[in-house]
Amino acid sequence: MSGTKIETCPMGYHRIENIHNGKVANGTIKAGGQDKKAPGTFIKWDSPGVENISVGEEQKIKDVSAQFNRFQMMNFNEHMHCLRGTHLKTQGCVMGKFIVHDNLPPYLAQGMFAKPGTYDVIMRYSSLTPKILPDNLAAPRGIGMKIFGIEGDKLWGEDKKTQDWTFNNYPVLELRDPQTTYDIADALERNWNDLPKFADEQSKRVDADVATLGAQLPKQHMVAMPEYSQSAYRHGEYVAKYGVFPASEFQKELENEEVQADDPINVLSQALRKHHLNNTISYTFCAQMLQDLAEQPVDDIGIEWDPKKYPFEQIATLEFPPQDSWLPEFRTWWDDRITVNSWHGLKEHQPLGSTNRMRRVVYAESRKLRLRVNGYKDGDYVEPASVGEVPGKGLEAPQIGLKYQGAATTAEPDKPKSMYPFGHPSTNDTRYREKELWLKIQQDAYLDGIDLTTLPFAKDAVASIVALAGDKVDVAKFGFEGVKRVDLHTHPIPEWFRALELNAAGRATPSWSVEGHLKFMAEHQIAHSVLCISTPQANAFMAETDEALRKKKILALARLLNCFAAELCNIYPEQFSWLAVMPLPHVQESIVELKRMYGITGQEPVGVGLLTNHEGLYPGDAAFDPLWKYLQERAGDEGREVVFVHPTEPIIKLDDGRLINSRPSPLRSGLGEFYFETARAISSLTASSAILNHPSLHWRVSHGAGAFPDISERFLLGFPDISAAAREAYKTRFWYDSAGPVWPKQVKGLTEGMDVPVSQMVFGTDYPYGIGFWDVDANIRGLAEVEWIGEGEKEMVFWGNARALWRGKIKAIEGSK
Repeated sequence: MSGTKIETCPMGYHRIENIHNGKVANGTIKAGGQDKKAPGTFIKWDSPGVENISVGEEQKIKDVSAQFNRFQMMNFNEHMHCLRGTHLKTQGCVMGKFIVHDNLPPYLAQGMFAKPGTYDVIMRYSSLTPKILPDNLAAPRGIGMKIFGIEGDKLWGEDKKTQDWTFNNYPVLELRDPQTTYDIADALERNWNDLPKFADEQSKRVDADVATLGAQLPKQHMVAMPEYSQSAYRHGEYVAKYGVFPASEFQKELENEEVQADDPINVLSQALRKHHLNNTISYTFCAQMLQDLAEQPVDDIGIEWDPKKYPFEQIATLEFPPQDSWLPEFRTWWDDRITVNSWHGLKEHQPLGSTNRMRRVVYAESRKLRLRVNGYKDGDYVEPASVGEVPGKGLEAPQIGLKYQGAATTAEPDKPKSMYPFGHPSTNDTRYREKELWLKIQQDAYLDGIDLTTLPFAKDAVASIVALAGDKVDVAKFGFEGVKRVDLHTHPIPEWFRALELNAAGRATPSWSVEGHLKFMAEHQIAHSVLCISTPQANAFMAETDEALRKKKILALARLLNCFAAELCNIYPEQFSWLAVMPLPHVQESIVELKRMYGITGQEPVGVGLLTNHEGLYPGDAAFDPLWKYLQERAGDEGREVVFVHPTEPIIKLDDGRLINSRPSPLRSGLGEFYFETARAISSLTASSAILNHPSLHWRVSHGAGAFPDISERFLLGFPDISAAAREAYKTRFWYDSAGPVWPKQVKGLTEGMDVPVSQMVFGTDYPYGIGFWDVDANIRGLAEVEWIGEGEKEMVFWGNARALWRGKIKAIEGSK
């Protein structure tokens, strides 16, 4: 080494926990043999075993390239501009000097490092997530640099005198080979709009220790991050990986300063600009030499080369004088016209290994697509020959004060503090479905800003939902053969929900069980039940005077009730389907809830459940308009969405926010007030024209429309302009159930008073509330034995009209004959 001392690069910046602990749990982070000393000799780049090309690699690389092109187009659809396939978010661009050290020993003095020299360099800071994310989230970051004036034979003939290098801020990469890349990219593509689900899938991989590293990275400022080539390169005669480490005292002082969750979403770019404007930023460029293929594989970059045993050695320095890192012309020129690809460079620095062979194809095809979609020909690609070609030098970036828009943050005051407040299941628990559901309920709530911990029983509720599958009832023992009725008015009552409202509508809330419900169905020839949570649904917190806390509780309860119903129907799809609960009167949050529920894989809701009023607001109130608009748009002009209107207590909201039950005491609401509430709700929907403005919404109303048939004609006198259209809607888009003593007498208010055809009548039992309240069997007999409709019409009420209402949406009832 000619007496020259070679400095190793500082590893204090390497902050990924346990990556050097010598453990080999999955054989992915670090190869074995840690007790063996480093050989001290260096392996030639063309030695046997350095690169091993697997069978089918070429085709797999083409498949991966196609995946990344699809990612580009999915991002284009979101941003209307085609971005890179990876490292798509620019955080800043700078110009500086790349200084190769002198007196390097022969094994380091290779390729462009063979002799000392100073070169111009441009460098881009970036975030490499496949979708653009806020800066204040943990994510992998990187740098790409293009060095000018590099003489020698190039890998690609089109290259000018440039050498490109790319780096990421952690030393291993989950995209360790083409097959692994394909598998991970496939999971991402399937879960493009559900990144937490993608992350959950990665956590279950055999190489999860590598696959999940990106989300564990410290949220450092970019000038304080270590950067790694991750993959290996030819280093002249030898092989090396490279590292770039912060060098100035200013940068080192930032090492432990992290971005906070309530920082602006562009905090990294903002801070990077400030750091570069006010400081000289410098980095040490280091090489880590290949000495032992058993511990330093080239074709698998998911295994780290232990830097304690195989140190990074300094070979160059990068220096960037004070400058603006956010020059708009420089940044957009880099984004749209140029590329950094390590295959652009000297043959003596040829990228090695399967991931680099993959990058050669993927990066080139990504560049072509980016140019084409953004309106450039492939020939418009720019490979600059010097720093003099960089546009916008000296042009100050515009700084426009925004009068009304403050710094957007991802830290919401109401955001739950933890994604998993109830923890993880035992690692010894092998029940995959239950573990997955336990985590997903918590995870989805967190992502939607729902704090389940506002409900003291929430953990037990989640546990009961998860336990449903393990407690599955044997349906066959009830003998459902030949039954075909469809119950459209029936209620599940999980015990934790029953405990909230032990007295519902003036009587004790009945107990309920899955087994009891199935037994009732079989005994009453019911093949399928459409479940709806009964009053008070999520509005169970009247006594809570803190409106903000009451809202949080409503959101949390709605989510738990929906998760319960969804899982119940997932387990018993032939017997049950369900209507989603909405956290009303909070309309925007209700839309969020519905989007989450309609996105459930396997058993999404077949409609929504609505109370006749929510905190005193009736459904025709203008506050509900965005909800009806959302459902109408979801249905489309040819489809339909079903809205079940269920009665509840008449509530008045006082000016001070308190909620008062206004029922005439001591009457029980279930004896009469429910009928009046149904009439109020239909009147409200009619007076506001909601039923006319949203023609794809079909309204399911309870108890034969309650008192509305008796007042309908008098009510419509006040609305002569819409009365004819309203009457038509009552006959075609309203559906009336038989729950309660409706048949054979009360129903005539509909058929004779409102001319509603029997085709709009559906069957309902109000189980389990009807048991002990009225004679359910007598009510069923009242329909079965009525003499003024034929047997065919009775069958339509019992099950046929339900099929007509849902038009194939409930698969389990399509087989009824």
